[in-house]
Amino acid sequence: MKPIAVLCLSLVLLPLAAPRIEAQAVDAARLRELRQKAQSSTITPQEQAELDAAMKARAAGRTPAAGSTPAPRPTTPGAAEERRAQYAERQEFSLQRMREMGKTALEAAVARKAGEGPKRDYFVNNETGDDQANGLTPERAVRSLRKGVSLLKPGDSLHLAVTSQPYRETLQLGDDFGGVPGKPIIIEGHGATIDGCDPLRLDGWTEAGAPGLYQSARFMAELEEFTDEAKLMRVFFMFDGVVQHMGRSSKGAKPRFKAPGELAAGEWTYAAAEKAFYVKVAGKLADAKVSAPYRRNGVAIRAPKVALTNVVIRDLIVSHVLNDGFNIHGTTKDLLLQNIAAYECGDDGISPHETCEVTIDGYWGVGNSTGMGNGYISVTNASNIRLEAIWGTNS
Repeated sequence: MKPIAVLCLSLVLLPLAAPRIEAQAVDAARLRELRQKAQSSTITPQEQAELDAAMKARAAGRTPAAGSTPAPRPTTPGAAEERRAQYAERQEFSLQRMREMGKTALEAAVARKAGEGPKRDYFVNNETGDDQANGLTPERAVRSLRKGVSLLKPGDSLHLAVTSQPYRETLQLGDDFGGVPGKPIIIEGHGATIDGCDPLRLDGWTEAGAPGLYQSARFMAELEEFTDEAKLMRVFFMFDGVVQHMGRSSKGAKPRFKAPGELAAGEWTYAAAEKAFYVKVAGKLADAKVSAPYRRNGVAIRAPKVALTNVVIRDLIVSHVLNDGFNIHGTTKDLLLQNIAAYECGDDGISPHETCEVTIDGYWGVGNSTGMGNGYISVTNASNIRLEAIWGTNS
């Protein structure tokens, strides 16, 4: 697929408001622990409540408290100019902080060396693979993406087999992962799909009186996200393979939730007073083909301390995740996403953040939260984003 258009975007970071005492009081190590548990779906209801409270306290340092009086709008040119100057000062502080973090992460990545010996090809197959195998041939493929990634050194390639089912796990790349100039790590999707949905976990659902109506107070905790609020703005269900958002979008319309008794078959709702979800099906839930986005992202890159460099991900499809198809945080350099697709994700198709440098060459995005041009790229808090050959539409 040849590039047909190039769009260079240079964005500035949103200012960070001065943290309040409540936000400073949140224990950073404990917050990281709770987030990790939320991502791995091992968090308890009590820990989820603790995480929600911590995130609210953190947000309180950046947003006005409920019921507070908003700052008056400037009434004179001088006052307006002063506010603009203050904004610019905060903005420059945020940019400088991100630059310093990115510089440190890139400097740490310079120590990365190419491995001894020849470049190796590794293979993963989610049907016939075995994580105890060496992965060096299709017949000795490993089974999980996690295992395949753990084998890679600079210059190596990982090949995903296209099987009769999607890969139901997140492709996670972290600190100190990547190649070196001339020896990138290549992840070849070959057209394989990573899917965020699993069949509904029935043990958390009970009949709720009316025929075909089922309720769960556990479902929220089963989703991979940091806060209940974030889950609620992105969640959807799939009924017999068809996505049902109930007219809601994380970056768009959010109509009121229906009362459980108003639901028709193939619909769902959330009752805030009960902290419970409801779904309506025709017949028994066990017989209905209902799925939910238990996984947060399809491809998740986290490289805050040691930059991810010299990585190519190509010919890979991501669908039906709760958050973003390709979610990129920290610092990246020479990261190429080539001939990829993201569709029907709960938030964005591609979402780079902080000091990430990404080149996208060939992207198709359909049915994600919002669109840009003929495809969708989220560029919030990102810089040096280069888009090439993007197609598709989004909601």
